[in-house]
Amino acid sequence: MTTANLNGHLRQAISALESGRFKDALHTCGGILSQQPNHSDALHVAALCSRQLGNIGDALSYFERCIKSNPRQPAVLGNYANALNQAGHYAQANSAYQSANALDKHNLDVLYNWANLLNLKLNRSHEALALIESAILLNPKQSRLFVCRGNIRRAQDQFEAADLDYNTALKLTPNHVDALLNKGIAYRAAGNPAAAIEFYKLIIDVNPENSGLWFNLGCAYYDIGDNTQAENCLLKALDLSPNFVPAHNALNQLYWVSEHDDKFMQSYETARQRRAYDEHLFLAQALTLSNAKRDQDAIDILYEALRYFPDNANLLHSLGAMYSKTSKSANALELFEQALRKAPDNSRYRIDMANTLIVQGDCARALEHLDHAGQFAPLDQEIWAYKGTCWRLLGDDRAGWLNNYERFVDARLLDVPEGYDNLQHFMHELRHALLSLHKTKREPLDQSVRGGTQTLGNLFLVRNPVIQDYQTTLKTRIRNYIDALPTDANHPFLNRKMQHIQFSGAWSVKLISQGFHTNHVHPQGWLSGNSYIEIPKEITPEDASQAGWFKLGQTSMQLAGREHLAASYCPAEGMSILFPSYMWHGTNPFSSDQPRLSAPFDVKPIT
Repeated sequence: MTTANLNGHLRQAISALESGRFKDALHTCGGILSQQPNHSDALHVAALCSRQLGNIGDALSYFERCIKSNPRQPAVLGNYANALNQAGHYAQANSAYQSANALDKHNLDVLYNWANLLNLKLNRSHEALALIESAILLNPKQSRLFVCRGNIRRAQDQFEAADLDYNTALKLTPNHVDALLNKGIAYRAAGNPAAAIEFYKLIIDVNPENSGLWFNLGCAYYDIGDNTQAENCLLKALDLSPNFVPAHNALNQLYWVSEHDDKFMQSYETARQRRAYDEHLFLAQALTLSNAKRDQDAIDILYEALRYFPDNANLLHSLGAMYSKTSKSANALELFEQALRKAPDNSRYRIDMANTLIVQGDCARALEHLDHAGQFAPLDQEIWAYKGTCWRLLGDDRAGWLNNYERFVDARLLDVPEGYDNLQHFMHELRHALLSLHKTKREPLDQSVRGGTQTLGNLFLVRNPVIQDYQTTLKTRIRNYIDALPTDANHPFLNRKMQHIQFSGAWSVKLISQGFHTNHVHPQGWLSGNSYIEIPKEITPEDASQAGWFKLGQTSMQLAGREHLAASYCPAEGMSILFPSYMWHGTNPFSSDQPRLSAPFDVKPIT
């Protein structure tokens, strides 16, 4: 093929890419690459097409070949970073954006996407803010840049500043969808869903066909406990977009916690009747069924999905996870191997493979998978939880180094804020405030609670004085704990010790008789904790069975004689317990007519 012919074929491939004919473009690139395997432009177009077709592994391979042929291509590096981000390889994506920016500091796409990665995936909002502000200086007329800055400020709980950014975006581009959506989300995040509802109503009057708006309006109604309006809005969102997975998830969560079992899971079947065949919809349906303890139904759905999407890595992995959950380890390992052949760097696949190997007793192989996963998800606390379990089972001293329960677990009574007579008075007022927020009839589908209820949203955004007093006294408690920690650059908990911290989640749990928390960790956390507000009289330090106690060390893997109870604490009213998020923890069931009320939270460092 002559140079002129190659250039002609490349123009055809680019034209097909731009018109959305990705398979045609990829086929044309294949012809070029058969003649010139290192043709940089053809490799780049092939990578972009593969990504659009959902073949993320092929896309990354093409990008890497393209960069190897010519490493000084900022646009290619930026697109490669986007693909890494899509694949969940956040640390690598960060490095690729950094390389692209070093070659071209004026590339707005790189700055924008890099800032979003740092803010949304790596919890580095301060760095994200500096990047997006540099982009705004380069071009103060792009609405998306102000939306991005608003989202970063919202993540920092700077809601007024975020609102100003969304308003600036709307001045530049009236009816800018992302600005409108995120402005409403900011109202909800600030603990004012009523304002979000009024705002979304105004938008829907002028843009009634936007499924995202109906979804967010439904979530705001859910926040205020208006389940009828929430249901109507979510159904409207799905009528407009049958494949809208977040709306399916929210709607079925609503049905579950309100015990509308007759409607639970119907939305997925309705979507299928409208020929909405989508990989992510099948995955969401299977996960919801699994959370509802309908494991065989989940397995059946995944097999149905594989008829439409044969050899899909996500579906193979999810089916393997279901077999692992149902104690069919051999089937699970085979499916995980198939998924990993297609996406060898997927950290989720590696973690679940390690889980199954630990159950089978092969901790050495499990550690290999966990080490690999850690290269791509270094902050995932689940990786360290499983590593700690492997080290303990292997008799490795690193188990004690990682899970130093005596040093890292801190249980003590909260200080009493000003305005309260004593701790008992403070807990009495906090109890009334929290109980008013427990409006559901059943535990959430996707949490560790069994036999009880959990509040919605971020507890600390509730505009109630006693809840704000709780947050204030808790901040002091946490600050003192962190300041007392040693510094150790080699330890996965201590090396993230920072001056600036933020609550990444706070909620309340009300357990009733026989209720408990399954053993779990907090994968996206750093420091976790729980405060006890009301404790039944049956839960006592003298109880040899430790009913209702908080426990550490036992896993969710049902290792029988290989499990290990590392520490346990009898909760007391006003006690607050702090511990690293990767530590396995749960509670024992109890019997009482009185509920067990607590207020857990997660904290993350801000860089």
